[in-house]
Amino acid sequence: MRARHLLIPVALVLMLLGLSIACRATINYEIYSVQPGDNLGSVASKFGVAVDKVCELNGISPSAPLRPGQSLAIPLESQSSPPPAKSSPAEGGLTGSAKATPRNGSVVGYLGEVSADIATITSKPGTGSTLYKVKKGNQVVVVGLKGEYYGLLMVDGSTGWIAKRLVQVQPVELAATPPPTSAAGGADQGFSLGRPEVIQAAYRYWGTPYKLGGSLPYSVDCSLLVQTAFAECGVKLPRTAASQVGIGYAVNSLAEAQPGDRLYFVGRDGQVNHTGIYLGSGQFLHASSLRGMVAVDALAGSYLSRLVAIRRS
Repeated sequence: MRARHLLIPVALVLMLLGLSIACRATINYEIYSVQPGDNLGSVASKFGVAVDKVCELNGISPSAPLRPGQSLAIPLESQSSPPPAKSSPAEGGLTGSAKATPRNGSVVGYLGEVSADIATITSKPGTGSTLYKVKKGNQVVVVGLKGEYYGLLMVDGSTGWIAKRLVQVQPVELAATPPPTSAAGGADQGFSLGRPEVIQAAYRYWGTPYKLGGSLPYSVDCSLLVQTAFAECGVKLPRTAASQVGIGYAVNSLAEAQPGDRLYFVGRDGQVNHTGIYLGSGQFLHASSLRGMVAVDALAGSYLSRLVAIRRS
């Protein structure tokens, strides 16, 4: 049975709440989305900053590989000033439990990363029931602070609690901002948040056991998950990944992909045999035979090398 309270991935909270990544006033940053072929040297050169400054700010080593869609914080000013302590943004900006309903321009939370191998999120600071167990490296949205515990935004809008020592808070804010406007004052027709309603539909099946040829609500495979999520949003798709790949508009590259686009992968025989839904920031949701359930993975390694088509409906 799926848990009622799920940890909300950063990519999803950005879409559902209309948030953007903003900077602390003390240091000027820009968030750069890694493009295919980028490395730390080329990214640093683009912005005229030292590689070690980029590494220091993002907590990575100079030899760390980059993946397309990965977000990097780039320092744009005050290069001689050290970044603030990673725990200071949330401690200085949040108390108690923050609401997950932003106003334009308001800070909703802070970007954090789990530093423990396995961390437990509970319903109350230090006590209560276990809501979720999260692995090292997962990004979280820090929205509150009580004593030695951070409040985290969960997918149902509730707040879960985790020990401060288990999370590294980044010096970047998650803030609500209005969409771009045209010179005439109306909404820019080229601006799109993708298909958040599809992602919301798909997330309802997070944790559902994987089974080839599965039948919801008890089990699901990759193409059934995609078919079901889109059907709930009024889009009819065939049952198998190989049939679905021919439906919709072709997106030429991952750099042009939007949240809610469909991703298709090939197997060793060169045939399309897997699909998932793009979340943005190099992450996708899929029914994974490897994980044995519906889960989120990074578009890296074998997934990236096997990606052959992106479709938009």
